[in-house]
Amino acid sequence: EIALRRGDLIDAQALTAAARTALSRAGHIGRKGGQYHLPLVQLEAELCLAEGRQADAQDVVAAAVDRFDLVRDPRYAWPLLNVGARACAAAPAAARDRAAAQRAGDLLTQLRALAQKLESSGPVQQANRLTFDAEAGADPAAAAAGGQALARWDAAAAAWDGLAQPFERAT
Repeated sequence: EIALRRGDLIDAQALTAAARTALSRAGHIGRKGGQYHLPLVQLEAELCLAEGRQADAQDVVAAAVDRFDLVRDPRYAWPLLNVGARACAAAPAAARDRAAAQRAGDLLTQLRALAQKLESSGPVQQANRLTFDAEAGADPAAAAAGGQALARWDAAAAAWDGLAQPFERAT
């Protein structure tokens, strides 16, 4: 994660591959291994975004949503939902066709529905929920949602600032 944050994508790729290999050898397989797998999945999706591969980031997140019971692991699910929402938000600008934009919209709808089921019981999870709300933007079904984007981002930044988390606040 540090290599990725520093922009050293080659090192981040190598370290992500090494982590994936180590995790596969450890034998933590299945829907109950979220605490082991979800941080790696999040890192893989973020690496895809850093490389400009929004569709691949969406695929990584969608596969995790299908594979894991994210409601059981809100601590690890919230950051994954955040990167998923970021990948969906980036996709329409990068999409060259309507199908890609539709795919991003469908995944974002799925992530929003999942977010409604996830707990946010502590201050970190609450900050992640606020970040998701900002990343996901206004739900198209919500009335009068316009003009609130800055307020959502301000709330997320304030939550991270209150937790003394400067990286998340800056993001």
